Amino acid sequence: MELAHQSPAMDHPIIYRTFTDPEEANRFAEKLLLRDVPARVAVNSAAFDLTFAGNMPPDEYQVIIDGHHREQARAMELEEAEDKVAAIDPEHYLFAFRNDELMNVLEEGEAWSALDHLLAQRILKERGIEVTPEEIMQRKAARREAMDAPEKAGNSLIAAGYAFGLAGAVFGLAIGLSLRFSRKTLTNGHRAPRYCTSDQIHARRIIALSLASAALHGLAFLKFAA
Repeated sequence: MELAHQSPAMDHPIIYRTFTDPEEANRFAEKLLLRDVPARVAVNSAAFDLTFAGNMPPDEYQVIIDGHHREQARAMELEEAEDKVAAIDPEHYLFAFRNDELMNVLEEGEAWSALDHLLAQRILKERGIEVTPEEIMQRKAARREAMDAPEKAGNSLIAAGYAFGLAGAVFGLAIGLSLRFSRKTLTNGHRAPRYCTSDQIHARRIIALSLASAALHGLAFLKFAA
């Protein structure tokens, strides 16, 4: 279900922010649209669960943007937060962070609020550590590259695929198909194979072995039955 807020079609939609207040979500989306950032608000309704009857979690209102515009959206948030940094409470939890933890705040980008981002920069600067925008961009790019990298399936899963495939069991085929066709959403909204190239080579072999083994087992059964 989506709210009335609409924007131009998005090639690579991502969930950028989540709110519990629909008006707040709509205001945020409106500000993004004014900055030419394609945005819309969608409702993620909590699924009904009898164990939580009478205590249902609130709906979530997701602000969805095109992944190619995430830097523009972040720039808007940082700009709006600049005036608030000077008046921050000296008891703010970030003041207790170590330097490496503050660097993580900068690297993790949208996982933290814009105010947290600017405050982390300020604290590091007060501690004699100057972090340039270029360095932050490089660190964020390296982190996203690591997050987007294909995963490596465990050796035990691949071994199980071959074992079940040789036995003609459907589990072998299922493992092979999962390794071959599973996909994940990258940080920019694109879809890509979940598993690395070497695992997909194993997947094709497991699929072929499973089908061939199943066919041989089927023929043997028919011959025995005859």
